[in-house]
Amino acid sequence: MKTLWWYTDLDKTKIKKEISKVINIGRIDTANYCRIFEKKIEKFLGVKHVITVSNGSMANVLVFMALGLKNNDEIIIPNIGWISVINSCKILGLKPVLVDVDPKRPLLNISEIEKNITKKTKVIFPIYMNGRILEIDKIKQIAKKNKIFLIEDAAQAFGVKYKNRFVGTFGDAGIFSTSITKVFTTGLGGFISTNNSKLAKIILSMRRHGFSDIQNIKNWDKYGGNFKFSDVHAAIGIVQLKKYNNDLKKNLRNFNLFKKLLKKSHKFIYPANINPKFGDRPVYNEFLSNDRNKIVKFLKSQNVETRLYSPTFDKVRYLKLKKINKNFKNSSNFEKKVFYLPSGPGLKSNLIKKISKLINKFYEK
Repeated sequence: MKTLWWYTDLDKTKIKKEISKVINIGRIDTANYCRIFEKKIEKFLGVKHVITVSNGSMANVLVFMALGLKNNDEIIIPNIGWISVINSCKILGLKPVLVDVDPKRPLLNISEIEKNITKKTKVIFPIYMNGRILEIDKIKQIAKKNKIFLIEDAAQAFGVKYKNRFVGTFGDAGIFSTSITKVFTTGLGGFISTNNSKLAKIILSMRRHGFSDIQNIKNWDKYGGNFKFSDVHAAIGIVQLKKYNNDLKKNLRNFNLFKKLLKKSHKFIYPANINPKFGDRPVYNEFLSNDRNKIVKFLKSQNVETRLYSPTFDKVRYLKLKKINKNFKNSSNFEKKVFYLPSGPGLKSNLIKKISKLINKFYEK
């Protein structure tokens, strides 16, 4: 039997009941349930506004549009992350300015930010890779000093706190994903958080083709698109949010169990620098190995799925960065060594033990 790389834990009975309520109401698009879901997340995060969207990738596009960014405006981005932010820049004609990550943790290197700020810089875009936190207050000071926007990519860090405050609530806006490979999932979807009421109003309008009142369309004063979430997905989210803290704890227990069981193989495969005492809460069971491709190939032969880091952004062909005069040594090092073992709140301890036994046996040879 194949071992998957991701295991979701859905409260199926309660989800079915909640979706039935939506169907009985007769509105399965963006209606009352979406707003109920948004209010629950607002309360959870302690923010004024949460706007649900079709997915985390489109949340990037929508926020950049709402900020009024123009062609060739620059966005400072760490060289490791999910491709959606780079695609968002491409769609809108923005210029990603890539910065190498910290040598110990694959996060935006704060000491490199100001060196990359120019007159065209409009946004700093830190990414909380795999539930790791960074000193976002220092980045906020840099953004404020230089009068540029701070947008937090918290797609992999919902419910993670820094200095007793949720990440994704420090900047002008936070980007979140609720895709299937997140601890807090609605299957598909995402949302934007902000304490800026003016920005929230613009985002709400742009989410629905540039207008806010479908019964009273007087003119098309804003452009936008169809970035809407659905009440069906909101129903799933309302149920999953109730069990989220427990799911986050399950994930951390799973990571710690892998660490413990693979301890004798740490010479060859070692856990990522994830520090729960600092506030990190991993989404994925992240490990590194100098011979990563060998262990990944072996696990595949044993029907165990894994996932590798995506290629670093400097290797994105359409950006045409061949002549870029920068050293991305740290991000390149992570890209070569990091991989994810099977993960998710639905992953059982007996499966972790089975996988760990296979890995330890492989390195005994």
